[in-house]
Amino acid sequence: LARAAAPVDDVRVSVPVEVDGTPMTVRVVLDGDPIAARATDLRRGSLFVLGLGVLATVPLTLAFGGIGLIHRHRRVVREARVDRLTGLGSRWAFEDDLARRADAARRAQVPLTLTMVDVSGIEAVRNSNGRRQAETLFTRAASVFRTRREEHVAYRVTGDGFAVIMPEVSADQARTVAETWPRRIAHEAGPLNADIGVCT
Repeated sequence: LARAAAPVDDVRVSVPVEVDGTPMTVRVVLDGDPIAARATDLRRGSLFVLGLGVLATVPLTLAFGGIGLIHRHRRVVREARVDRLTGLGSRWAFEDDLARRADAARRAQVPLTLTMVDVSGIEAVRNSNGRRQAETLFTRAASVFRTRREEHVAYRVTGDGFAVIMPEVSADQARTVAETWPRRIAHEAGPLNADIGVCT
């Protein structure tokens, strides 16, 4: 059996008034049932609006949070590809780019030359002049490996070692360019010097 709703008490309000100089009290009685029904409707409407707000907030939070996560991931990947000291590509970027460029060169049947550079003398500078001076000279030496050709990219692959990927360049052409580097390093970042190796 359905349980009958409990009756709602009437609302009684006493209002003092004065009629022809005589104080009187007017008692107003309001039926409680319509008031209770209106309050119930108001509560239901508030809960409905609140529910809609929650439902709308969750996907928006997930969406904007996901976008933020994607941006952070891209920034981390971008930073991981750059060596912080020299500004050249990192070892991780080198391994990724070398595999991709080697595959492209194989498919296009064009040469791909890799030039390896080992910079020496940095430890002696660090011991005699301190870390800051050593890093300054090391950064100058690294700038020598930047080439004007956009497709030739230099990387720092070890503590004192660098690699330069040269697509569509023969070993002789790469050696002609690389042989100038030790002289430039001695001039711009002496007493550092460099040893060069070229393979195609």
